Amino acid sequence: MRTFAAVAALLTMLVTSGSTQQGGFTTPSDGSPEAAKVAAQYDPTKATYITTADIEAAIRRLPADRASANGVFVERSDSSSITGLAYRLQIDRRRTPQNANAHRTEAEVWAIVQGTGTVTTGGKIVETRKDGKVVSRAIEGGESRRVTKGDFIMIPEGVPHYVTEASPELAFIAIEFPRPRAAQMPPAPPPSN
Repeated sequence: MRTFAAVAALLTMLVTSGSTQQGGFTTPSDGSPEAAKVAAQYDPTKATYITTADIEAAIRRLPADRASANGVFVERSDSSSITGLAYRLQIDRRRTPQNANAHRTEAEVWAIVQGTGTVTTGGKIVETRKDGKVVSRAIEGGESRRVTKGDFIMIPEGVPHYVTEASPELAFIAIEFPRPRAAQMPPAPPPSN
């Protein structure tokens, strides 16, 4: 319950800091009337409120032909961060197969909003190569957890993670927090064999 309250407070803080936000929902960006309506709804000069209906509509707008797709609701630039970003709040949809990832410069909080699946975190990323090119990345020695609507996951920077099973897809709000430029970077993981 404490974790839920902390994430809810964090979400409230982020969406009420609208006076410093930049950007808007970036999917679709095709200049269509729907894209213009979405961009106007998330005015970067005002607090941003995202309803369940907004989330469901955003998921429907994600490209159907991709295993991974996302669209940004709110983001704020910050030149003092390593990535030039203070934070980002976006909708993500994952289908399998996925490749494992680890972000050296940012932490993430995932709030599952649709679907059921398995997320694997920790361990070590192992690459599979074919003809000298990486064709897949998996986690060796990680922890797999079943997740469903209403669950939250905190993924610190440097921690390998990916969706290893989705029925048929997993959708979540992802909040990304890059490290400040002045912060000490975690060491790069050793190359895998």
